[in-house]
Amino acid sequence: MRTQQVFWMGAVVFLVVLLLALYGRVKEPELNLPGKSMAQKAARSPWFRARFVENMKLFLNKREVFDPETYNMLNGDSSPFGIQGLDIEALKETLQNPNLTYPEPLSEPRQECVTCAVVGTGGNLKLAGKGAEIDSHDYVFRVNVALTGKRYVNDVGNKSSFYGFFPESVVNRINFGRDAKFDDVTLMMMMMFSEYHVQWLRSTLQGREPDKICGDHWGHTYCRSMPAPKYKQGNMMIVHPHFFRYVHERFLNSTSSRPTTGTMVILMAIHLCDQVDMYGFGFDSRFPLHYYDGQKVEDAMNEPSSHSFPNEKILWNKLHSEGLVNWKLRPGT
Repeated sequence: MRTQQVFWMGAVVFLVVLLLALYGRVKEPELNLPGKSMAQKAARSPWFRARFVENMKLFLNKREVFDPETYNMLNGDSSPFGIQGLDIEALKETLQNPNLTYPEPLSEPRQECVTCAVVGTGGNLKLAGKGAEIDSHDYVFRVNVALTGKRYVNDVGNKSSFYGFFPESVVNRINFGRDAKFDDVTLMMMMMFSEYHVQWLRSTLQGREPDKICGDHWGHTYCRSMPAPKYKQGNMMIVHPHFFRYVHERFLNSTSSRPTTGTMVILMAIHLCDQVDMYGFGFDSRFPLHYYDGQKVEDAMNEPSSHSFPNEKILWNKLHSEGLVNWKLRPGT
């Protein structure tokens, strides 16, 4: 229990101080390891320098919705790039819930050379044996289904510092893995795409079971239960809509409807960490679509999607070739 408390406090301090440094409220100490900071990497890469915004806001602050100037900026775009079209009163109520986190000013110094692993759900992690390597990082970012039970721990580890998700993806985790619980050190980073997501989050923060989500399918109405995850109250944050727009416009050239959760979290880690290692990204026909299932990659390629996977792969390759991330792939890829 003591170890968990220490880790949790360290994760919060790390996130708070980095956010404050990014937002200009405190001056970030100069790192003693040349070439490790993202600002230094941007200075060496003209491609990245033209896109990188060091003080980009990562998480939504309730003050931004209640302040007329910032509200008008947010209301200029529809979700996920803004709040236009959302139930604003429900959003305001949600943002005022004390169980929603937004870091307050602290003055602890930023640790040197923060190492982070961003772990996707790609099948190339199956039987890869990367669990211990992943867990050796200072912080581990996971996304979507992100199963870490005994069956998977040798391949993907079980350390989880930050979890990027949207309601449908965490429900898939709950339904597929029968695992609704997150440990007390995991900071939940929710991404909102729709009005239903606001309603789901409001219910979750209030400790109520969220309403079902319903839609038409071949002339029939289909409703799906959307249970809330079990997590430590106070660990929930909303990813800033302008960070969505930043990633979509500057790094993906506005292709597709929106970035994938994985690409969002990769760019978030680049902003927060000195060294970023990517695991479980990319399609490889030698392995299943996900490390936890047997779905074929070829079958998934024929499904309709809101994302441009080829364009995102180009981005991941570029980030790797520019030395901004280390994309870990299986031999022969």
